Amino acid sequence: MKVESKLQVASTACKLKHINEYLHIGKKTNKENSVLLVDDDPVMLKLMKTILKTCNNIDSVNATKSAEEAIDYLLSRSVDVVVTDVNMNGMSGIELLKWVKKKLPSTFVVIITGNLDMATCWKARSNGADDYITKPFSISELRAAVEKCFANLTDMNGKTVSVHSQ
Repeated sequence: MKVESKLQVASTACKLKHINEYLHIGKKTNKENSVLLVDDDPVMLKLMKTILKTCNNIDSVNATKSAEEAIDYLLSRSVDVVVTDVNMNGMSGIELLKWVKKKLPSTFVVIITGNLDMATCWKARSNGADDYITKPFSISELRAAVEKCFANLTDMNGKTVSVHSQ
């Protein structure tokens, strides 16, 4: 093999390594099923966290108070499902949805809102929301929305992962 060819192969291998490292940002490196809750209302965060911790097969439920905090969290940790409020101080839940779908397209996003507004629902759906629920919601509605996301998730062995309430 010529020296130029060896250099091209080495250069290509180096580029592929960097691309691979880039693509693994926010990707699962283990089999932990995780949910990130995003809402600026601490009472709502606590309620949702309590509800989702009662589901089987959810290993981790974490919460952030803003979309900006959620992005910081998502840049350093892998999450399967993001459940976010629409109306928050700073960045909105719709803006967070757009960011997640652009940067972490395999992450599911469930939108929650206190406004039964078809324009908001359409905006959420057209930007890739996997589900949309309105406040006040029942325990079963929140669980069902997250379960639907996990039903579409497959583990490393290609087996479907499902979430069942206790």
